[in-house]
Amino acid sequence: MKHNKFYILISFILLLFSSCELETKYSYLKAVNKSYNRDYEDVITDIFISENALNNSFRSVWTGQLKPGQSSLLEIDCGNFGVKFRGIRYYHSGIEKPINVMTGYKSPIRFAPFWSFKLIYDGIGIEIKEED
Repeated sequence: MKHNKFYILISFILLLFSSCELETKYSYLKAVNKSYNRDYEDVITDIFISENALNNSFRSVWTGQLKPGQSSLLEIDCGNFGVKFRGIRYYHSGIEKPINVMTGYKSPIRFAPFWSFKLIYDGIGIEIKEED
C-alpha cells in the first residue's frame, strides 16, 4: 500500500513538471526620440541589434515612425547587443538626409532577463540609461 502511494505521488509530480513550459525571459529596450531642432525633424524608422556589437551582423527588431517626443518599448532576447537607429532628417526646406547612429562599436549592451535600457536619440547620437 505504501508503494502505491509513493508511485502515485511520483507520477503526479512528473505530470506536474512535464505540463509546465519553461518561461522564456526577455529584456526590454525603450527607444526614445528626444531630438529637437527648429530647422528639421528627425524621424527614426528602423531599429537594429547586432550580437556582440559587430558592425556587419545587424538584424531588424522594429520598423515604424518614431517622431520627436515619442518612444517605443521593445521586448528583445537576452544577450550582448549593439543597437543601431536608422531614420530620416526632414529639413523644412524639403531636403532629406539619412540618419544612421549606433551604440559604441564593439561595446555591447548586456541585456539580462527583465532588465530595461532606455536608448535616447538626441539628434546627434544615442545615450544609454539603465531603467529600474
